[in-house]
Amino acid sequence: NQAMVAELTIAREALTQQRLQELKRIRQIGEGLSKALNLDQVIELLVNLIWETIPLSIVGIKLMGWDNLPAKFACRLQPGLAAGIKRQFENRMQQELLASRMETSPFREVSWTNKLEEHPIVFSSGSLNEQIDSLICAPLWVNQSLVGMLGSGRESPFTPEEIEIFQIFVFQTATALKNLTLFEQVKSLAIRDSLTGLFNPRYFWEALAKEVKRCRRYGCPLSLLFLDLDNFKAINDQYGHTVGDKILQELSKLLKSFVRCTDLICRYGGEEFVILLIQTPKRKAAFLAERLRQTIMQTPLKIKDLEIPLTVSIGVAGLTEKMDPEELVQNADSAMYRAK
Repeated sequence: NQAMVAELTIAREALTQQRLQELKRIRQIGEGLSKALNLDQVIELLVNLIWETIPLSIVGIKLMGWDNLPAKFACRLQPGLAAGIKRQFENRMQQELLASRMETSPFREVSWTNKLEEHPIVFSSGSLNEQIDSLICAPLWVNQSLVGMLGSGRESPFTPEEIEIFQIFVFQTATALKNLTLFEQVKSLAIRDSLTGLFNPRYFWEALAKEVKRCRRYGCPLSLLFLDLDNFKAINDQYGHTVGDKILQELSKLLKSFVRCTDLICRYGGEEFVILLIQTPKRKAAFLAERLRQTIMQTPLKIKDLEIPLTVSIGVAGLTEKMDPEELVQNADSAMYRAK
């Protein structure tokens, strides 16, 4: 009896310590994910926390692109696993993502559900190969949208306690991704123009200062286009401000389609736009500006039943050796007024 009591005491103390460690890890999950302010930080922290909490052979997350956030896949695995297992694991999570959309899965052996934002969270168990005989996956829901899949696996079966911890990771990850989405939305509102979706002047000046420093360091060319829509007041007077706003939106789309994704377009104010051409010499920028001017002139905007011809005036300036950001903008602005 004394031996049994001693064994029970030791087992109880071990269980208490295990629970304390689990609670500590859960607190670390919440604290860590709440501090992560970009997607890469969330993914790295999440994968490492799961890896350190549950004994695993492989763990990973696969995210689809949503709300201006890119698609991502990341995983961590034990050395010595079969070649190609990372790709096999990613493909399996992609299949589980599709299955979660269809609410069916050929891989699902065991499933149970919980509620998160009125959507069922379905955990699925199965086998990946002889080395990963126990696999557990769960879809991630953010703002009632399926955004990704969280998965982990190993050779031996998962215990109920480990499944419970994995479930906590799912809830915490969904919350972290939701917070990240809100953060990105707030950040976007702070740096973008609400009408056109282009960057605003505040962001433009910050980006311009960084690009000027980078060009100084690496000796890269940098050019700026300053664009102004001609006779915009007359257009507003004739067709109304609603049509005027639509013209600015359509012109913004045309500008975005005309330049590279690495270039920066900003609504500078009213009907004025600036385009920062990265690693572009002034001569090439002038050629681009003329081609842009002709394209706009030859492409009347169709708004409802109206077909409105437009022209623009564009000034071009190139960064010189001792020129500061303000001088670059001033030179392009002056060139635009000469063009008018």
